[in-house]
Order: sequence, then structure tokens, then C-alpha cells
Amino acid sequence: MLGSGFASLATICFMASAGACWGQTCAAYGPTELVGRVQICVSSVLASQSGNSYGPGNLLDGDNRTAWCEGVRGNGNGEEIAISIRDGIPFRRLILQNGYGKSARAFGNNGRARTIEIATDLGDVFQTRLPDNSDDVIVNLPRLAEYRNLRIRILDVYPGAKYQDTCLNFITPDLEYERYLELKSQGLL
Repeated sequence: MLGSGFASLATICFMASAGACWGQTCAAYGPTELVGRVQICVSSVLASQSGNSYGPGNLLDGDNRTAWCEGVRGNGNGEEIAISIRDGIPFRRLILQNGYGKSARAFGNNGRARTIEIATDLGDVFQTRLPDNSDDVIVNLPRLAEYRNLRIRILDVYPGAKYQDTCLNFITPDLEYERYLELKSQGLL
């Protein structure tokens, strides 16, 4: 589904939209037939615990038993995910899974994003409210375009019953949807 090989995690300095420099931890996949590379960087990561790690590679692996969890004090408001796409096809939506889907208990005990802000490299900035479940969520972008950079900021959260950290299971540009629409328009589906 996502192609071969995750890049090794690296800490880099990223100039955020407000102009401040913050450390990020990144993971990537690619190339695939639809994209040269997708890199996902996060503004913080919860420290590994009990044999579980919570880095950005978990956002890419498609495994409900793993999740990215932010690692700042408090509930994660303001934490960000930056997505960089190189040599990709135009797309119009993102797919994400909210929370920590390892189990119903893990989902409820950890925070989940309630409202996120998405900013694109084409100048679009909008907010969307996410459901409080771990199902696939489709987030429509303003238009079909060759987006190169997206920033997702957590604005508020559904608080966890036990922990303040906020988690997301999965996020990716939905490049497969464009392929599906193309095949459908050609009568091949």
C-alpha cells in the first residue's frame, strides 16, 4: 500500500509558519508508482514506554497497534504534523485514523484530535472537526492539486481518560483515490 522502505528517523530543524524553529522527528516512504517520496515530520514524540514507541513512522505503517503520540506537557494543543510530498500526482484528500487504535482501552485512555487546522503550500488554511472514533476519516482538501507541503495542527482534543498525550494512528495523502477515479472514468472499473 505505501511502498517500500521507511527512512530512518532523524531530528531536523524546521521553520514553522510562525517563523520559529522547532525540532522535528521525521519518517518517510517512497518511491512508489504514484509518488517519489512522502515525508512526515512531527513537532514532538512521546518517549517510548513498555516496549512501545510513538514516532512518526507509526503514522505510515497502517498498523492499528501503533500510533504517533505527541510528547509535550499538556494535551497536545498546537502540536503539528508536516507532510512533504516529492514527485507526486495531484490529489484532493487525506486519509487519517484518529487516536490510538491498539484496543478500545488504549483509544479511550489517550487523547484524540478533535479539531485540526490544515495549511497547504498553495495558501489554503482551513479547520475540520474529526469524529471521536478510530475509523478512516476522509479530509477533503480545497481542490485537486499537486500539493507539496501540508501542515496539520491540533487545535483541541478529546481528552483521554487516563493520559494527556494525544495520538493519531495513520495519515497519508490519498493518491490511490485519484487512480481509482481515473480507472472509473475509463470504464475499467
